[in-house]
Amino acid sequence: MGTMTRPEMAKLLGRTAKEVNDIEIGRKFPPDDYVKAVTGLLALDSMLVAKALSHTREQTYPDNVIPFRLR
Repeated sequence: MGTMTRPEMAKLLGRTAKEVNDIEIGRKFPPDDYVKAVTGLLALDSMLVAKALSHTREQTYPDNVIPFRLR
C-alpha cells in the first residue's frame, strides 16, 4: 500500500483531518465505526486491532487530565 495523508484518509472515511489527527495522537479514543472503517481501509486484521485497542483504552486521557500512578 502507498502513502496516504491524513486529509486523504479523512476524506475516504467521511471525517475531518482534525478528527483523524485527534485520534492518531491519542486526544480522542476512536469510536467503533471509525475503527471498523480504518481496519477495512487499511486491510488490517480486525482481531489484532481489537487486541491493541483493548490495551490502549485504559491509557487515553482527556486534555485536562494528567495521569499519575501511586507507588
